[in-house]
Amino acid sequence: SMAITCTVSAVVYGIVYPCAIILILFDKRRELKGENANKNISYIFGVHYNHFRESTCIYWDMFDLFIRLFCMGCILVVKPDNSIQLFLAVLTAFTFFFILVDVLPYERKLDNRLSMFSWGLFIITIIVGFALRSDIERKVYAHETLSIMLVFAHTLFFLVAAFCSFVLPFKRLKVGRKITCLRKISNFC
Repeated sequence: SMAITCTVSAVVYGIVYPCAIILILFDKRRELKGENANKNISYIFGVHYNHFRESTCIYWDMFDLFIRLFCMGCILVVKPDNSIQLFLAVLTAFTFFFILVDVLPYERKLDNRLSMFSWGLFIITIIVGFALRSDIERKVYAHETLSIMLVFAHTLFFLVAAFCSFVLPFKRLKVGRKITCLRKISNFC
């Protein structure tokens, strides 16, 4: 019953939801931005397209979701305990990473950088995870050290993303004093 629940959830969240959002956005594409922008549509679906650079990138959010789920599906479904999993997941992730670097879909430079770092960390996690899994019997790699480094890298990324999302938008204190280090960092972003 757990396998059925997981399969249904993966199909609904990985295929049905992105396709439904893409169809709705495509149908309402003339009302998304610009002079004909509909505030109700922007309120409901704006999270999927408002922060992207141009109208051609309004589907990027769903494309990103689909690629992530495809990579995880390769790891979980395609010939378990076989190197073809690693090859398909890493190939897909690298391809999407290079497309991301070329397209730069977000309006803000910081969002593009965070997305690139996120995908880089995803690729490193897949590669290190498979190296650790394939090395169970031989113990060539330092499992504890690599595991701690992965946890540290993910924690660091989470803290940087939280800082950039919640602290950087406030470049001034309420009393009017400038926070010089935040100003320097936000100018970089």
